[in-house]
Amino acid sequence: MDQEAGIQRISYESFAEVRYAEETVSGADLIFCWGRDDCETLRRLYPKHGERIVMSGSPRVDLWRPRFASLYVKPERIVRPFVLVLSSLQGPLLRDRLHERLIRRRIDGYLDRHPEMESQLVGHYKEGADLMLAYLQLVRSLSLNFPGLEIIVKAHPGEDPEIWRGLLGKTDRVQVDKITPTSQLIRESMAVITSGSTAAFEVVLSDTPLVSFQPVETPHRDRGFADTLGFQAKTQEEVQAIVGGILRPELQKNFWPLPSSSRADVSRKVHYDDNQLAAERMVDSWERALKIGPQRSSKRSVLSTSIEERKYFVASAFPFLIPIFDRGRKTSRPAGSQQNHKRPPISRRALKVRVEEMRSILGLQDSVAYRFKGRRGLVIRPSHGDFSRG
Repeated sequence: MDQEAGIQRISYESFAEVRYAEETVSGADLIFCWGRDDCETLRRLYPKHGERIVMSGSPRVDLWRPRFASLYVKPERIVRPFVLVLSSLQGPLLRDRLHERLIRRRIDGYLDRHPEMESQLVGHYKEGADLMLAYLQLVRSLSLNFPGLEIIVKAHPGEDPEIWRGLLGKTDRVQVDKITPTSQLIRESMAVITSGSTAAFEVVLSDTPLVSFQPVETPHRDRGFADTLGFQAKTQEEVQAIVGGILRPELQKNFWPLPSSSRADVSRKVHYDDNQLAAERMVDSWERALKIGPQRSSKRSVLSTSIEERKYFVASAFPFLIPIFDRGRKTSRPAGSQQNHKRPPISRRALKVRVEEMRSILGLQDSVAYRFKGRRGLVIRPSHGDFSRG
């Protein structure tokens, strides 16, 4: 299953041409797909390997559905009226600078295979600057025209929230949130405003009003699909009319709920089933594959693996050794990216709480046991019973 960037595009094919090749597809045992669009595209591009391309849906998408709402928002929590502005604008807001992104693509070989990507990245950056200015003006106008409303700005993990704080200054009733999980903010907000973000899918599937604000043309961003969801707005005045309609009870029927066609559009890109979780479909696929037998023999042995791989093979059994393995280990990273803001380190205490919450939501009677594998791996299984559903 590739990252979500592909499902945001009107056509998945352009993404697949960059991210897939015969060597990688033929080397995979199974390829899990987000939904109908990427599954059908990959089967058309690689017809010899159609049996290993599975429309499983994503466990991440299941977590967007109302069934899991209690995982994010506790019933006793008092929800204050606020509009959530989700920034996925990039450009000058990014933690890493434009030249760093270009150099990284050059080192990774992307610019050699696709020379046009250089111009696309520069154009993408310019459009991000235009969007940033438009969103700044929108936030200020909402603050001015809706004195009873708070506005929360949440930056994309790749963006620096301190830039937002500096630009917005002391704008009334506006705060830049760096702590609260985005999924929780979505469910507590009265409406979400965003552009070109995967979060648009989550907003629609969680039954929260969505405003897709697209004030400028962005041909280099190569997204498009996320911006077709929810209410469409190109000007500040259009956004204000939608927000005002949602705020006024007598007008809400004109603005909410969204027409069922919006959810149908989402189902083109992300597959979900009320009767079965994506994780269950994935496990079923693996069980079927294992009964058939491995599709290719492996000649690799433990001795043929790298020292780094062997260290973490040992660490899967003895997680407390990981800090020792990491000691003195040097990595080269671009300036300004010393921390992985998108995937922060696992908090074992917080994870224990989340595991118990998930067990309660899924209605599992047995307690669950879990152990860490390496730095980011985790195995969860029922304390009693069949592990195949763990």
